[in-house]
Amino acid sequence: PAGIETGIKISAASTSRASATLEHPHPAPALELRHISYRYPGTARDAVHDISFTVHQGEILALCGSNGSGKTTLTRLICALNQPTSGEITIQGMPLHRLHRRERIKIRQILGLVMQKPERQLFAETVEKDVAFGPQNQGLSKEEVHERVYTALRMLHIEHLAQHSPFQLSGGQQRLVAIAGVLACAPRVLVLDEPTMGLDLKARTAIYSLLSTLKNQGVAIVLITHSPHEIKHIADRAIVLTPEGTLHQEDTSDLPQSPLLGMHSHTPNHSWLAHIDARVKVCGFLALMFSSFAIAAPWQLIAGICACSILLFLGRISIGALLRGTRVFLFMFLCIGILNLIVVRSGTPLIYIGSWPITDHGLLTAILYTCRVALVIIFSVIFLSTTTYNAITDALERLLAFTQSFGMHPQEIALVLSLAMRFIPTLTMETRSIIQAQSARGGSIETGHLMQRVKALSAIIVPIFSSALRHADTLACALDARCYEAGIKRTHVRIMRIGWRDGVFALLVLVYLSFVIIPAFF
Repeated sequence: PAGIETGIKISAASTSRASATLEHPHPAPALELRHISYRYPGTARDAVHDISFTVHQGEILALCGSNGSGKTTLTRLICALNQPTSGEITIQGMPLHRLHRRERIKIRQILGLVMQKPERQLFAETVEKDVAFGPQNQGLSKEEVHERVYTALRMLHIEHLAQHSPFQLSGGQQRLVAIAGVLACAPRVLVLDEPTMGLDLKARTAIYSLLSTLKNQGVAIVLITHSPHEIKHIADRAIVLTPEGTLHQEDTSDLPQSPLLGMHSHTPNHSWLAHIDARVKVCGFLALMFSSFAIAAPWQLIAGICACSILLFLGRISIGALLRGTRVFLFMFLCIGILNLIVVRSGTPLIYIGSWPITDHGLLTAILYTCRVALVIIFSVIFLSTTTYNAITDALERLLAFTQSFGMHPQEIALVLSLAMRFIPTLTMETRSIIQAQSARGGSIETGHLMQRVKALSAIIVPIFSSALRHADTLACALDARCYEAGIKRTHVRIMRIGWRDGVFALLVLVYLSFVIIPAFF
């Protein structure tokens, strides 16, 4: 009888080391994890630690655990969306370590992934076209694609919806269509992350029937679930990820946030710089950023580097955190440097690339212009990592209070900015999930010829745009329910007052500006 395999608890905490190798009479496992650990960059603990288990063909394994225990993290590792820090994962004997392009394509044909709320990855004009996305990426003929599509739709009893728009279906129907899109890839190992969450009885029954059919067909299934019913009646075995008292925010630790907003950590910054009045910081950092473009001499550049170093110290920002916040700009810095190095031909030639001279003046100009832009980015990172969203919007609202005389509403400007800053992390997280879901169906923007990449890009852009509209509609309903009225005066939680720290910070900024800007006029 199905049920929980007692005594098997796999810890996700770095303080505990426990593994379970599940015995099974079948010969070769479809999926095998051996001593898997994973730690997100910039964190001190493993999100999952020393995990070992196997899943055989025709077996349903339930993966359970409290929120934050590492279930989603483990899902990404199994599906080769992240590489484990240590340990090894094999799918039908193929190791998921440093996969080459051909191996990655083969893994996508073997492995299927149904993420949480998979309906958010729908993008095509009709259900048929959306379900066909995966088989087409596998290079199948039109006849084979057609057969795969309608076989998957029939398994979920939704073949009558083939010519409907997926955006006009109910939530439960959309979920079934998204699952059909994964099944059409004919995976031999299927990972489902809470596929029945939020569904009605009819849709749940359809998924349970599907799992039974797939099991009879020999598909190995990993079912992530919180449902006692699914653990007891659907799964053959179950293992539990236990946090051992340590909560890992698995769904937000690796948010692909924008490089600047991403500097905000989940724990508040209590540095000296964080206590500066936000209005003073806004004015001070804007002055620092704009003054970077006035740097024209090496000694001014040294002053800028010293100012950055002092602010990093006052903000308690480590070099590692700074590099993580600016790494996406490294290619831009490189392009700026190379462009100036090539374009500037005045000065004494140092070397020749063919007939093109690289001069000492060009080298100095490349360094200077690259460092200018780098200082602007670094100042921005320091500001955003030591200032909360609320403080930034409150500061801008009060600094723009004078615009009320011209008929403008600074409170509305601040509200829009606040909502935008809060939505960016949410949308980037959903973007990452959509990219991973489409990649699992073979739609990667990093591989294939130009048309394949364009098609893969459209499969990402449409769901993201739909997600943004969905959030905007939800927000509009929430504001309307709270009797929002444009231009109405609103109170503030915190009263801003200028203190001695603000005076010291303003003085430091003025001293720096005197070194950088004043000499530029003489």
